Amino acid sequence: MKRLFFPDIYFEYKTEVSPSDQHFKHMHNEWELYYFLSGDIDYILDRSSYHLKKHDLLLIRPNVYHYAIRNTQEPYKRFVVNFSPKIAEKYFADHDSPFSIFSVDETEHIHGIFNFLRDLPSNVEMDDLHQLLSHSLETVLLLLN
Repeated sequence: MKRLFFPDIYFEYKTEVSPSDQHFKHMHNEWELYYFLSGDIDYILDRSSYHLKKHDLLLIRPNVYHYAIRNTQEPYKRFVVNFSPKIAEKYFADHDSPFSIFSVDETEHIHGIFNFLRDLPSNVEMDDLHQLLSHSLETVLLLLN
């Protein structure tokens, strides 16, 4: 697991192997990028269920209820990035939908950006880390727009 916390951005890479891990219905005041890597997951967004495929990327607006349902004991891997509405408004000011689902190919830049962030060494200065995370997030948002 890797977590990075900043006032305007939260980044997490997580693998769950225990089938007992619980996923509760929740929402945030921030936007969320959820990049699914593996597992057998149904993802609930608002009141709709979606069976996720490897490399599906969800863009979820603030205040939208969501959660994952694990269907099997297969390891569940994903990236989650929560970010402030102030960042999102530059790219999605006219975005009315509560969420969007994108399919990302492993060869696309978005996949590489998430792996780059996951593999950052732990000795990077916090200011540099925040700048790398901010620029990486904005690049992903620009590519999705």
